[in-house]
Amino acid sequence: MTDFRLRRLRVFAKGALSGLLLAFAFPPLNLFPLAFVGLVPVLWTLDDLAVHGRGRPLREWSGRAFGLGFSCAFAYFLALIWWIVMLDAPALTIPWVRYPGVVALVGYLALYFGFFGVAYAWIRARTAVHPVVVAPALWVVADVARGYWELGFPWGHLGYSQAHFLPALQMASVTGVHGMTAWLVICNALLLRALRPGHGNRVLSGVALVGIVAVPIFLGWQRIQEPIDAPTIRVALVQPNIGNKEKWAADRRAEHFESMADLSRQGVAQGAELVVWPETAAPTYLLRDQKWRPWILDFAGELGRPLFIGFPDIERLGPNEVKYANSGALFVPPGAVAGKMDKIKLVPFGERLPFDQVFPILKKVDFGEADFTPGDAPVVLDVNGTTFGALICFEAIYPKFCRQHEAGGIDLFVTITNDSWFGAGSGARQHADMAVTRCVETGLGMARAANSGISLGADAYGRTFGETGLFTREVSVVDVPLRQGRTFYARTGDWAVTISVLASLALLVSAWIRRKG
Repeated sequence: MTDFRLRRLRVFAKGALSGLLLAFAFPPLNLFPLAFVGLVPVLWTLDDLAVHGRGRPLREWSGRAFGLGFSCAFAYFLALIWWIVMLDAPALTIPWVRYPGVVALVGYLALYFGFFGVAYAWIRARTAVHPVVVAPALWVVADVARGYWELGFPWGHLGYSQAHFLPALQMASVTGVHGMTAWLVICNALLLRALRPGHGNRVLSGVALVGIVAVPIFLGWQRIQEPIDAPTIRVALVQPNIGNKEKWAADRRAEHFESMADLSRQGVAQGAELVVWPETAAPTYLLRDQKWRPWILDFAGELGRPLFIGFPDIERLGPNEVKYANSGALFVPPGAVAGKMDKIKLVPFGERLPFDQVFPILKKVDFGEADFTPGDAPVVLDVNGTTFGALICFEAIYPKFCRQHEAGGIDLFVTITNDSWFGAGSGARQHADMAVTRCVETGLGMARAANSGISLGADAYGRTFGETGLFTREVSVVDVPLRQGRTFYARTGDWAVTISVLASLALLVSAWIRRKG
């Protein structure tokens, strides 16, 4: 290996080091302090590259800047979502596609941060703007952009690393998770300047770092000392732990329904006011099924409690047109359907094939994904005067979407999911953490029922209770606090993203003008 290639490899290794440090801040390790320091190696190296690039055409060194950002994000996402390879093989038409699939997904997500690397180094080479401004603005833009479009996958924003550090997590009530991400990047940029000789006042950077870390954490600690003085609703979360293959076996359907009915009765015996079954708990087109729809209606009457159930749905729109949906419905005693919702945010390649509306030929491609049609708008469901917004699986990781639910005046979130696809890896824990962050952002409690775990209740501070284990059959009865007020984030939205976009545009224009000059 030539000296040039060895030097290039060492540079990219620094990017990968940053990515791994950031990933270790998440489950399963949960080393959350690493999120405050993990970006330093890649930012340091990008700054070196910017110094080297001053006065030189961008094309001569942009490849290294791109590689730095890309290697950082590739290592980060690979360490974060490796569990995708544990997806149930029976769920896939081509089981081995998991392995190249996860590499392709990680590579796609890393592209956004490759462009972050180029933009950061170019702006730092052409302007004197402090990295504490450049880094968070560009990082947030890249991080938000990867969650949009047909291929959007907003999993693992850096702010989620603080989900188990409640004082820090309270910042989400003001800034949302993207603002938390910006805060962590600012901390990394200040640490970089405090450590690096010859780049401004290191003492001043150190003092600023202490302040910007300590003040939000102290305010968050004060916030969680205040009791939540709100009425509660007692919810029974049914966790049947039925395997994905067994669930759809028609000859075992009665057994599965009876198993969930038994857990429901246990929940009602403990005073539950609402019973929740997880995503696709009823493995049939429930509202159209001439056997099981009457059975469920009778069972709701027997319970004497409202029953929210997840199921697949089908609607015939014409002689040759059928609409499929991932749905949930509220069944109420003595035996009626009080409301239905269809999942709006569908999982790319899991519940829909991206761009199949643009290129109809893609509908003939089968990787084992469902062919669901998204719902139209959030639905508010009512349980004896208490209203809730239902989220199905992936929907709970979209901050803006959940804020739209909150704006409807709901009292709490009810989330249903089937995370058994994730296997025993860290995916289920990461998914639960992201869902709980929505509680802090919106000031709403949550009741979360998962087929195989993690089922839980959560309050507006992100405190969880009644957590179940993974791959256990049980019912968890939780008292979920109802709406107490609106958070600043709920009222104002993603203002941190708006500032980041405007700042990024201003920085890029400034660098362009300096280049022309």
